[in-house]
Amino acid sequence: MNVDASLIRLPRWAKLPVVPANDATHLREFGAVDADTRGPTKPIQHHSTNLLLHQLSEISRTFRSCGDQIWGFGFDPMSIPILFFVKSDAEEGSFGICSGPVEMSKLERVEGAHCQEIRRLGTHQRRRDDPPEGDPTFRLVNDPVIDYYAPDDGAEVSFAGEFGETECLLFDFGGRNYEPSSWEFARFVVHEAFHHHQLFDAKWKVPVGYDPATPPCTDPTNSRLASEEGRLIEVAALAENDEDTLRFVQRFIQMRTERFERWPEIEMLERGTEQVEGSARYVENQYSRCNGRASRLNMPPEALRADRDWLDFGRLYRSGARMLEILDRFEVDWRKRLTAGDDPYGILREVFEDR
Repeated sequence: MNVDASLIRLPRWAKLPVVPANDATHLREFGAVDADTRGPTKPIQHHSTNLLLHQLSEISRTFRSCGDQIWGFGFDPMSIPILFFVKSDAEEGSFGICSGPVEMSKLERVEGAHCQEIRRLGTHQRRRDDPPEGDPTFRLVNDPVIDYYAPDDGAEVSFAGEFGETECLLFDFGGRNYEPSSWEFARFVVHEAFHHHQLFDAKWKVPVGYDPATPPCTDPTNSRLASEEGRLIEVAALAENDEDTLRFVQRFIQMRTERFERWPEIEMLERGTEQVEGSARYVENQYSRCNGRASRLNMPPEALRADRDWLDFGRLYRSGARMLEILDRFEVDWRKRLTAGDDPYGILREVFEDR
């Protein structure tokens, strides 16, 4: 069944918070808001469901036209079965949006399931090389589907293996942290889809000795030195000339070598995290750049949290991505090496330590 998105009347529980009129992250993207002058607005046009569909459409177009620039190797978030859901209490029910190659026969086996295709009218092209094809297929699914597939532990992002040919991604886009009220949510989708690619498609090897369960170092001296390293690699990535970049990188390597000699138990934890999370941050940065937005994510509010564990972990997303940007700058072929188990710091040190 094809349903025109402009005709959908979502139930009361599906009407997510309206994006404020002064929020430039979305509404300016699609033109000025004229709801006051043209009368009532159809619900799907101004709540988070519509914003999500716009974002998914852009992700699809971007990877069809710029996929090789972003990563290549066949990675495309829209080739992954994904279920975006809002899980409400039992009285109000739930609903969701499916994208990617979802097997309808598996969804329809759920008792009471209802799935309907949302026919989009097409989004405008953002780039001259955008493919002429329209939007991918989206499906609106009802609360029995969500009640069956949504995780019971309240996880906002998780994997499931039951309604596609490969493992599927589940996103709770009704949660406080992940409601798609800005384009940062599209980055988040790309980031998590890349983890799916790492795990299930490319089957990455992790660096030898990396164990994500390794306890982080809680020594405040280590955190202070690591922060200094982070500033150095940021400056190195932003330096205007290659000589300055090289000088900052060599100083970064020297500081990090000394820190790992002092706390050897955390070396592979950090290097493995930079391989896994730094590369995913790199990919979302490239996606954003291809759409004319900031290629580097601003420091998120979570980074201001006081707990040391987050500070010591969150910085590795940025440092890993920055090292990969620097390797790009010097035309180092690193992508296949990363999938084979190397890490950004190991490659950087090999290339620049004695240069």
